[in-house]
Amino acid sequence: MRSGVMLPLLLLGLFGATTGAPQWTHSVQLSPEYTLFWSPDEHWISFKVEVRTLGFVGLGFSPNGGMAHADIVMVWVDDTTGQAHIGDYHSTHNGIPRRDELQDVELLGAEQNGTHTIARFRRKWITCDQFYDFGLGEDTVRLIWAFGPNDPADGVDPVTWHGKQTRGTRSVYLKAKQLPKKKKTHHQRSVRHWDVRMSNLLIPDNMDTRYWCKIFKLPGLGKKHHMIGYTPLLDTRNKGAVHHMILYECVHSRAQDIFARYVAHEGAACYSPKMPVDWENCLTPIVAWAIGSEGEFLPEHVGLPLSDTIYPNQDTFFMLEVHYDNPTFKNSRDNSGIRVHFTEELRQYDGGVMTVGTAVTPLHLIPPRQPMYSTAGYCTDECTSKMLPDTGIKVVSVVLHSHLAGRNMRLRQIRNGKELAPIVEDAQYDFNYQQARILKEEVPILQGDELIMECGYETTNRTEPTFGGYSTKEEMCLAFVLHYPQTALAGCYSMTPVKSFFSILGVKEFYNTDMANIEKMLLHTRDEDNIWRPKPSPVTPPSPGTPFPDYPPEGGHIDDEANQKAIMALKNMKPFTIEPAEGAGDVTGIFDELTIRLPLEFQNRSFLAHLIELPWAERLLTQRIEESFYKGQHLTFCRRKDDALAFLPKIRSFPNITQLHQPPEPVRDVNCPVRRGAQLGRFSPSSGPKHEPTLISLAFVASFVLHCTF
Repeated sequence: MRSGVMLPLLLLGLFGATTGAPQWTHSVQLSPEYTLFWSPDEHWISFKVEVRTLGFVGLGFSPNGGMAHADIVMVWVDDTTGQAHIGDYHSTHNGIPRRDELQDVELLGAEQNGTHTIARFRRKWITCDQFYDFGLGEDTVRLIWAFGPNDPADGVDPVTWHGKQTRGTRSVYLKAKQLPKKKKTHHQRSVRHWDVRMSNLLIPDNMDTRYWCKIFKLPGLGKKHHMIGYTPLLDTRNKGAVHHMILYECVHSRAQDIFARYVAHEGAACYSPKMPVDWENCLTPIVAWAIGSEGEFLPEHVGLPLSDTIYPNQDTFFMLEVHYDNPTFKNSRDNSGIRVHFTEELRQYDGGVMTVGTAVTPLHLIPPRQPMYSTAGYCTDECTSKMLPDTGIKVVSVVLHSHLAGRNMRLRQIRNGKELAPIVEDAQYDFNYQQARILKEEVPILQGDELIMECGYETTNRTEPTFGGYSTKEEMCLAFVLHYPQTALAGCYSMTPVKSFFSILGVKEFYNTDMANIEKMLLHTRDEDNIWRPKPSPVTPPSPGTPFPDYPPEGGHIDDEANQKAIMALKNMKPFTIEPAEGAGDVTGIFDELTIRLPLEFQNRSFLAHLIELPWAERLLTQRIEESFYKGQHLTFCRRKDDALAFLPKIRSFPNITQLHQPPEPVRDVNCPVRRGAQLGRFSPSSGPKHEPTLISLAFVASFVLHCTF
């Protein structure tokens, strides 16, 4: 029956040999049956689909990974005539898509070969349809895909359901520079690899979050080598449970004496009392992998040095940190890790990785019920002036990292009071796709530049505040910046000063203590070696690259009692919610222990209860607090690779930006037809109701503001 299509298909098949055919620069295997290729240029993006079906094929762009409000392309080849069809559709819900009034996709060719449908089409990045079509670009794109066994019954619109097994979603960067691939050349024998992985590690069924650390010794290389890339080694049993992995170099003047004895050690819970204090010296990240990433290979002129540390002629040791996210409390074993690719053929530049963003601390507060709420970490001009070379550094790639509430992220750059274009940004951040972003053009950071790591969060489904921390239900705001040449700078970040934090939230005084003592509970200094270290705190366990404690005392969230409470709270939660577990005091115990004395309006409440009871839905209040945290005072840190600070932490005001960066307007074809009834803009998943304060809430806000020092 399908033989009648052969001649038309042979003619269509000539398309692939024409001189104008796109060169497919990117590809992704969406399923064993569905492969997608694409090629971006200045104005258009071209796609090719190869799918094991002789029915219809669908490819869509979704705000949230589902069909609701998605922009969809449907293509099929008529089994009888061999004629190819394509349509531009949209969906308003999880149902049959509707054909757009404006058709903004162009068919380049399609054929069937007996088992597969192969189709090529293109569309503009910004189409004429401002209402139903997604504007594509630099942001993460959530692709949805589907295919069915039959052509549309009426030959025009798809009316048959594709089924559960022939659909899916996948996030990609459509416009990003192609990831470098490991090339097979005559130098291939000089490229070796080293596997750093856990060994049958138990993931217990009594923890929903676990950080596990293990020490490894680099094989004897005899001389300096360059790491040129890495790929993840994911145990097939636990792909969804491995949230992120970071490989840190361990730096110490007596590394052999200190770390060699730990190589045979099975490891320890990171930053817990059981983790040896010596491991605190493993703080220089060389690999930062997160869920969804396929790894990264560096440009030909950059390599990360191996066997050439701050203290030469010593063995080199590393610590692998693996974060396991286990919300279903599954008991399993894991062998995941990192494959490090390296060579003795040194490249032109030594590269390095530095961390920029917000210190991981419960003082990083995100209110509930927010359609969008922004926070910022500040890297000062003083830090870049002191730590960067005279010629500055050049950024090669960036890994953006936040947790479940993260929606958009941006690494801003300020020079002499003028804001430059963002180094990297993503307005559609996907927690499950944290691939390194290879910059199209390397971006210079000069001495005296200021950096702002900005994160936007959406918490409309959360009923209580979210705090900074290491569980995926807590939040982070970090960028891992790969750059060259290598410097001694490991991290540049900030947090809200302790006194400012309580003042912004309207609290003047607590019973039985003062602000100076509260600061001592959270922070302290020591003079030896000019190293500043914060005090261990029961608030939340830390990770390398943060100014918070080296390990939590008894009662930290890694201990058994706290985990049991978390388990009970999670089991009592309704299915499929992302609301934080009850019993947040296990993580923020210090907030629950502080009882407010002044002002009178909040007297005798615990500070945690005060935070929970604030009317966060009132935008006038929340916006005032948001601006005070973002643009107020920042306690700033500038940390070296050897864990010493370049200078003591300083309280700095948010930079005075005299000229903000104005992004260019999207380029739309001036010949676009006017769509009847079209609206400017389109559905946005982050948009939400505007909360106008009532007379009662206005009175409360006015009273609240009187007690706050902004």
